Amino acid sequence: ISGGKWRMFGDFEGQNIFNSKLDYKKQFDEVNETDSAHYNLSINCRNTKPISTYIELLGGIKNPYSKTLRDESNIQPDFAFYKNETEQINLVTTAINQLKIDGYMDSDIVLLSPFTKECIAKKLLEKKDWQNRITEFNIINKDKILYTTIGKFKGLEAPAIIITDFISMEMNQNLFYVGISRALHRLSIFLHVRLQNNINKIITN
Repeated sequence: ISGGKWRMFGDFEGQNIFNSKLDYKKQFDEVNETDSAHYNLSINCRNTKPISTYIELLGGIKNPYSKTLRDESNIQPDFAFYKNETEQINLVTTAINQLKIDGYMDSDIVLLSPFTKECIAKKLLEKKDWQNRITEFNIINKDKILYTTIGKFKGLEAPAIIITDFISMEMNQNLFYVGISRALHRLSIFLHVRLQNNINKIITN
């Protein structure tokens, strides 16, 4: 690249979800030690202020955003704990129904899970009323509620995101950060009740 132009973009800490053992940040720092200019983006360009606050609290961000650009909504994210599958299904269906009341289309809603097979969206598909409304994420389906893993939805976004199936804080916190930061306007987070103490510690600290 001698004599040419190049640019490198990346979140080498928060969005490193595929191989946490590799130190991409170190490699990026080695580039910074050259004569190249570098700039840290501190402005949240995607999320509303309430969602941005949740990202800062629960996503493990070390340096808070200086400001958000998408401030047209002050609606707080939905946040709840469930004890079992039935409770989580009720939380998810209630959230979807409320989004519909608020004017969102099915195609605006995406369910994100850490899991491929054991996700609550597939449990919903077992119910007749939901079989024609929910489908697995792909670029062709544009008129239904989509579900997929957080990893597959990395780099994408949707008007309304529903986070499901988090049962342990041992799961990669970066995965949680990536999931909740996909939401443009509305965010729902549903965690297993065993995480309640962990979340309370994060919030109080």
